[in-house]
Amino acid sequence: MSSRTPRTPKSKARGGGAPFIPPKQGINGFESAFRDYSMMFVSGFVAFALAKIQGKIYLPEAFVLPLTIACGCVAAFALLGLYLLNRGTMPPSNDPHSYCANGKKKPALVFLGDSITHQTLSGEFCKMVAKAKQELAIVNCGQNSIATDTVLNERVDWVVACDPKYVSVMIGTNDIKGIYKPEWAEGTIENFSVKEGEITFATFRRNMTSIVANLIKYTDAKIAIHTLPPMGEDLECEANTFIYKANSIIKEVVDRAKSPRVTLIDTFGNLERFLLETTTKEQREKGLKVDNFGDAKVSIALKRLVGMGYDACGKPFGLAIMCDALHLNDTGAKIVADAVVEWIGSS
Repeated sequence: MSSRTPRTPKSKARGGGAPFIPPKQGINGFESAFRDYSMMFVSGFVAFALAKIQGKIYLPEAFVLPLTIACGCVAAFALLGLYLLNRGTMPPSNDPHSYCANGKKKPALVFLGDSITHQTLSGEFCKMVAKAKQELAIVNCGQNSIATDTVLNERVDWVVACDPKYVSVMIGTNDIKGIYKPEWAEGTIENFSVKEGEITFATFRRNMTSIVANLIKYTDAKIAIHTLPPMGEDLECEANTFIYKANSIIKEVVDRAKSPRVTLIDTFGNLERFLLETTTKEQREKGLKVDNFGDAKVSIALKRLVGMGYDACGKPFGLAIMCDALHLNDTGAKIVADAVVEWIGSS
């Protein structure tokens, strides 16, 4: 194992002491700053309005209405942003903290990953598996923006604390995003204490190797390691050359683990097969590119407010298995869920 292998997970190190309960996951630094400044503005606007009503502030009448409308619009935008932020970053109700605190009443299947697993703005394969496997407690250990570094040095502890029967790992998209476009790694580096220059293929390989090794060593679980989904549905685009390389590393890590408890689920291959069977090359090339996935985020968040499904969210962008060229829609999520259910059934 590499020198970066973390200490013995807390849940094992405690021995006969009190059980380790993972902390409740929170929002990252940017999200925290947005929340704080939005709350400050809304509070300031309310204080200003009250002071004006009480006659404590004088403004020429010509300024009152325009200023009130402008401030009111900004306050409304801030409140909407706060709502979407809370909805998009709140911990899953079935996170490791909740599962451990509630006494581990059923054997656990822990899903470990990033925003594709967190599923606040992505197709919900965790819930789909929960419906099919009601004898298991489905534990969501996903978090927006995290990379393999955070999983290795924090989230593996959380998984071990759950004493899981099964673990499903789909992690690395944020690593590969950051390798493809270094500016896309800035949030992960700043908010999750990843060192500058540590988002590389070499680090990805090292972290994945240690993640798998520690899950084997510190749990008795059966472990599924997923290849990463495409970045955009154009399978021949530049971004997906990085995904192909990452997936070859994942396959190599699984092979080298040489454990009968570790299984590879070829999520990329399953999604690729669906795309090749149901779409044309021209359709895939015309769909939204991952380089522009941010253009879809606000649109999807607002559409979700009115209950629109992820398939419908992705359709205007010409997408068949994704909602924004990065996160899965309901169709893509079902492909993942079906593979997980099949894996459990054959384990």
